[in-house]
Amino acid sequence: MEGRIEWKNLLGFGETWDGIGRYGLDKNLEMSGGLYFPRLKSLTAFLRTRATLFTQDQLHLSAYKLRLAGVTIGLLSGKHQDLSFSLNWHMPRNSGFSGGTVGLLPSIKYAFIVDRRDSVSRPTTGYALRLATHLSCAGFDTGQYSARQVIDLSFIVWIY
Repeated sequence: MEGRIEWKNLLGFGETWDGIGRYGLDKNLEMSGGLYFPRLKSLTAFLRTRATLFTQDQLHLSAYKLRLAGVTIGLLSGKHQDLSFSLNWHMPRNSGFSGGTVGLLPSIKYAFIVDRRDSVSRPTTGYALRLATHLSCAGFDTGQYSARQVIDLSFIVWIY
């Protein structure tokens, strides 16, 4: 199940406030709230923030439970690029087991976007390319890092 609620222009800056809630059959719960300013005072790029709480209960597979809370801030956004920073707090809970690292999980994500479609919602011609790089750390003191590269390419061909 998923629900979404959205408010626009409450402060008069053309901003969008939203709240999202999701609950799955596997007992995963996600709640998040976001704020989007298209243009704020003298900032040239839009401002985007999101706070998230995620819980995962894998009792059908193991005794492992996970809680993740975090904040994402958009640092740089434009027509062809997007840079955001996330800081999450990882709180695993193992029933009867010791282990699981509690701590901060910082990450940074950069995306390069080329969108040559005639419409974003219902395109009939064109193409879109998104190259995203996600760098994350398992904590400031652990020295464990990971990187992920995602390439998303889509072509739209309309056959009459």
